[in-house]
Amino acid sequence: MHRRSALGAGLSLVITGVVARPGRASAEEAAPPDRVKVFWGPNHGHELAIPIEDLRGKAERTYTVIGKSDHSHVFTVKPEDWDKLIAGQAVRLASTKTGGHLHRVRLTAAPAVERPDDVSACDVEIGGTDGHELVVPESHLVAKAERVYDIQGAAPHTHQVKVTPAQFEKIAKGEQVLVVASAGDAHTHLVAIRKKKA
Repeated sequence: MHRRSALGAGLSLVITGVVARPGRASAEEAAPPDRVKVFWGPNHGHELAIPIEDLRGKAERTYTVIGKSDHSHVFTVKPEDWDKLIAGQAVRLASTKTGGHLHRVRLTAAPAVERPDDVSACDVEIGGTDGHELVVPESHLVAKAERVYDIQGAAPHTHQVKVTPAQFEKIAKGEQVLVVASAGDAHTHLVAIRKKKA
């Protein structure tokens, strides 16, 4: 199993402009995002930087990514990808292959300060190396209502993970809960969830 934190480092980029977030009601949630978060699937030192001017121009751009690694990969962002970000949607990209592997990232527009429900109160381990992500906010631990999470993350396919009220009770007490994700792309994942230590 790989810890969520070991799946790769995220990189935040400051941007300007208004990004619509349909369905958001509160003033905090309606605030226009001013950065793009980059969530990596499994990563080994690569870093992706996108100039503000590229977002504004919305033209196709190609980025060569090296970072702390000893090899490079190439990512391409197309005009329709910029449009999706501006519309508040996630964009998932795959790099070119180098040394028999590629990397996947998920781009999302976000406010300068994370919304509480975008911050996980749990340490999550997801078996495999697909680049999935599960965020369990504090409000979910408090409510203890049954929830079904989409754990797609940076992967090209998704799985669902159901957490029951009884499992939330265990997590809130500091116990680890193991859940099997739904099948997707002809496989599944074992997911371990434990409340972060204070």
